[in-house]
Amino acid sequence: MKLINIILFVVTLLSSNINFAQNNNLNFLNGMKYAFYSGPAELEYIANNAINKLGLIALPKDSNQWPEEAKTNPCLNSQWRTIINSAFGSGAKCNLQILDCLNVVLYDETNTASGFGASFDKNVNVASNRAFDNFKNFKYSYNKSITKTIAYPVVENISIDENELKSYFDSKKSDPIEGIYKTYKSDSNYKLGIIKVADKLKAIVIESNLPQWRKGDVKILFESTAVEGVFSVKYYMADKTSIETFANLEGGLITVELKNQTGENEDIKLLKLYPKN
Repeated sequence: MKLINIILFVVTLLSSNINFAQNNNLNFLNGMKYAFYSGPAELEYIANNAINKLGLIALPKDSNQWPEEAKTNPCLNSQWRTIINSAFGSGAKCNLQILDCLNVVLYDETNTASGFGASFDKNVNVASNRAFDNFKNFKYSYNKSITKTIAYPVVENISIDENELKSYFDSKKSDPIEGIYKTYKSDSNYKLGIIKVADKLKAIVIESNLPQWRKGDVKILFESTAVEGVFSVKYYMADKTSIETFANLEGGLITVELKNQTGENEDIKLLKLYPKN
């Protein structure tokens, strides 16, 4: 009887240690608020259901529909992706990975299902449910202090505010491109002041909805070309990395030529607000 009690105690202790270790491994989730799923479409419902049950908020595929803080702070988001492979016979393996804002894999677990006589699709469903069941005992609680941050590159910063810019434009005849602009029909909101500094035209941040962009940061460098209204541009992306491109000025509208990750045009348009001439 004593031996049985000892065995039961050891089994209970081992079980509690396994759960505790698993909870520790998942603690990184407490620094996040949102999760978006990438993987086979047929598993999206299972994934989003598990994410919501956990306490995170499942994000839609269309990032335009994301909450503002999910757009502006990628470290609040986790990426959940599944990879399905075949196992013995009609068996299936579901590999679940969770990545952070730095694309580091923080969780990597594979579950297998090979029910006798079951179809591959059935085993995929079982293996996937097992993969997401691993989170059912985890107690999620958001903790801002463990949310990661991204170390962005340093860009030039010019100490000048909007009133000083307006005084500058009012006091002298400015270049046609100089002025105060705002992004037009864009997910990223910037208010920029374009001024000539020495022989360079610089777009300086006045306001931005992205926390990594501070007042005075130089967002764009313009260089005139031999073609009137066309500029060679050094454009700093949201993550403060730069690309070389071109921009076109027509009236009070600047169009900066950009492409998205799939190679499609995703130009940035800047509408002139001041001076009104």
